[in-house]
Amino acid sequence: MKRKAISVLLTLTIVLTTLLGFVGCKNDSTPDPEYCVVTVIDCGEETSQTVEKGTTITLEDKQRNGYEFLGYYNGEDKVDSSLKVTQDITLTTRYQYGTLAENLVYALKVYLNSQVFENTVASARTAAAWLPLSYLRYVEGDFYTHANAAVFKKYINMIGELVVDGEIKEIKWPTSEACQQGWYGIVDYLYTYSIAMNGYKQYLSGHGLTDNSADVYLNAVSKYLEKVDKWLSTSNVMYDILGDEVSQSNLYYQGYNSWNSFTYSSYYNSSTGQYKMGQERARCLLERVAQATGTDEGHEEFLKEYAKLEEKHLAIQAEAERIKPEVDRLTAKYNELNARYNELSKQIRELEDGEEKDRLIAERSEVSQERSDVIKQRTAVQATKTQLENDFKEFGKQAGFMAKFKGFLPVTQVAFGMSATAYIAIIKANLSLDSKIPFTDSGFIARYEKDEDGNFVKEGGTPNWVGPTGAPVAASLYRDRDEYDVNFEKCKQGYFPFSDGWSQPLDEMINLDRLGKYYNHTLTTGANVTPQWGLLTGYMHGIDMENYVVAEPVENEPTTYNIISLWRDNLKVDSDGNYVIKGNLDMAVAIAYLAYINGVEAPTPLGAYDSADKVISSIMGD
Repeated sequence: MKRKAISVLLTLTIVLTTLLGFVGCKNDSTPDPEYCVVTVIDCGEETSQTVEKGTTITLEDKQRNGYEFLGYYNGEDKVDSSLKVTQDITLTTRYQYGTLAENLVYALKVYLNSQVFENTVASARTAAAWLPLSYLRYVEGDFYTHANAAVFKKYINMIGELVVDGEIKEIKWPTSEACQQGWYGIVDYLYTYSIAMNGYKQYLSGHGLTDNSADVYLNAVSKYLEKVDKWLSTSNVMYDILGDEVSQSNLYYQGYNSWNSFTYSSYYNSSTGQYKMGQERARCLLERVAQATGTDEGHEEFLKEYAKLEEKHLAIQAEAERIKPEVDRLTAKYNELNARYNELSKQIRELEDGEEKDRLIAERSEVSQERSDVIKQRTAVQATKTQLENDFKEFGKQAGFMAKFKGFLPVTQVAFGMSATAYIAIIKANLSLDSKIPFTDSGFIARYEKDEDGNFVKEGGTPNWVGPTGAPVAASLYRDRDEYDVNFEKCKQGYFPFSDGWSQPLDEMINLDRLGKYYNHTLTTGANVTPQWGLLTGYMHGIDMENYVVAEPVENEPTTYNIISLWRDNLKVDSDGNYVIKGNLDMAVAIAYLAYINGVEAPTPLGAYDSADKVISSIMGD
């Protein structure tokens, strides 16, 4: 039987945050203050309070057994808990039968038993799609079908192609299915692999099955994380490439910038007559990669194939030289016509309507047609050269130089907003590995460094309210370290208050402290905002998001926020007044909230799946 949402009116107490000044002396020259009446309607009874105009009052959340407090309303508009009174106002309180927890359990039950949820699970193919689903670890039930398990297994089994003699080898990457799938590299793939492993374990648990076949690769993964961590620790070592000083971390991007979107212009700059990634530079780059990695396996084969480009380059140059006189003549003709076109346009703008203006417009039209004809002639003259350049590009594409280059060194490129160190920490946690990753660990611990006055000396990473960004998410794994300080996670995430990153106003570079004020803020760039990730990040760090206490208070702004109520107010309701969860992100928030109030200190999608983590029951089925 569906619950009915009802509104009830109860007595409320208004707490004034500003002294009203009803008592005391005043100068005779001071004008009398203006006053406003705040009226609260409670079950037909009216309670009024007179306050000075401009006073800010704090409306406290109310408690009533068996009911969820929805807030204070001015007509149909909900008012903020911190209300500046500028005129007479009448407020009412609203409640919904049942506690928030009970109402969310009901909403979750409806959603998790819906076709919509089933479809989102069936269509999930990426780590980003699976991450919210990882919160299902706290819910009792069977959420994954055999078809879902097949997808998990597909991604899990891809690791087999990368392991040789118990070790993950980069040289196997170019021909692997994981490479064809589109991950940047092995670290990027292993992040998805770790999430898929947890999803598969939950499937097995729900169906009462056992399958430990993939565990055979866990030791190889652990050793690879240690290898990449060590590689990252020497990122600043410098190498000389034909006179250019390049850091170890940028050896990869030397190749990436040339070969990722490979064209003739990536190889040779026709304007300057200089090679960009010619034979000599490519060979030198691979020599430096060999120095950094200690192996040159596959390099000669790569360079032998790459040498074929020079013959194609010479053919393009020969054709360019052959057609140069005609191209130059047509270009000069085009420039002459273009100059005449611009001059005519200027004259036309300066003339009044009349025969002379009409004559010039007609002449300009003729010039425009001539100009178009010249462009067509020049294009026809360059047709063979254009075809040779397209053949050059296609050869590079088929040769797969970028994929092959990724087989020569650890690739630390990952999804935007994330980082290799964040992935390493998360992969280790998700697979419950004992990898030694000192560089990664020290990087996260260093976030909490303070100066002699006790102030943080570092800023955080990218804004954490648009998506699950690496630094704040992975940092939650370090909560048990002595150096950890939750206040850093509250007020130093995002670029605020250090810069206007991405040309955004400072008030849009949201950290957790500002989440309460800007929860529903619209970015001026039009970027999609999903503040649920900020809320979830708070829970990952063990923060009570119903009673969020600001780490760095701002004058004349609240010091506490109920972020959960801000999220709840954005949920849709059905005709019976029940909350409606429409997607996996809101599902994740609902689960995190329920897990938190049921004793989970820091609800998180990270860490190895454990069926003992379930704290929410009676969700699935009728």
